[in-house]
Amino acid sequence: MKRVVLVGLVLILVIVALAGCTKGEPADQGQKSETKGPVSETDTPGKEPGGDEGQVIDGSVALKAYEDFKWDKEMLTRGLEEGIDSLKDELENSIVYLKTMLTLERALDGEVQSVALGNLDPSRWAEAYDYNEKNVSFKRDGNKNILTYKKSDTSPESTTTAEFVDGTRWIIITHHNPEIPIEFYMEFLETPYGYAAQYYCPGLFVENLGLDTNHFLFAMDERKDGVIGFATSPGFPARLTGNESLDFPKMAPEWYSRAELDWEARSADGEEYSYSYPSS
Repeated sequence: MKRVVLVGLVLILVIVALAGCTKGEPADQGQKSETKGPVSETDTPGKEPGGDEGQVIDGSVALKAYEDFKWDKEMLTRGLEEGIDSLKDELENSIVYLKTMLTLERALDGEVQSVALGNLDPSRWAEAYDYNEKNVSFKRDGNKNILTYKKSDTSPESTTTAEFVDGTRWIIITHHNPEIPIEFYMEFLETPYGYAAQYYCPGLFVENLGLDTNHFLFAMDERKDGVIGFATSPGFPARLTGNESLDFPKMAPEWYSRAELDWEARSADGEEYSYSYPSS
């Protein structure tokens, strides 16, 4: 496939980057001392033969432990800062992309609207036109824009649907491709505080990257602070209600939150963290 789902890929890259930043261990950490238990007389550095036991205090062990602690804390802090900053940037980009979709003029008809949708590729809109897939058809059914196509005459039919909710800035996009196979669900809603969104990307998108989650929840306010949650869903998730709060992604087992200089997180292991950036 020459072009993958843009938003899905962005999200997965964010997830991988965040996991690498927060859960990875620096390569040189494997060189840490594993001194455990009491140090024997023969192993104690700097101890003079025949010396009086208890009189020589080896400060190197304590110093090494302190340096290891400082290193761990520095790497954790740096990793979380970089991960959350990256997450905020990617989330902002995704929302800008989706917001652009909401400005699409729905009054367009036929081929003109098809081309317009082809330039806004939430999944495979553009591929249906760029790569001359077979039996391409486009139709409108109420608030839904539906695109169907085949890779060849003998291929199963793929369908992408974009539904606009009347009277709101709310879009739901679904994609089914039985040939790969792959399916995709994306939902975006403008809220009083900013934006709420959810993505469901099972199968190849997550399995090939070794991820164990396929459902991603987002919320972001006008200051570009927000929350991302990671969960697993057996199928397409229930729609958003339209009343989601800024903290709604925290319903997920794993989540990361940023609010100005403060962040909170709950890891996949259930550990909870909090940190405040030093004010400049």
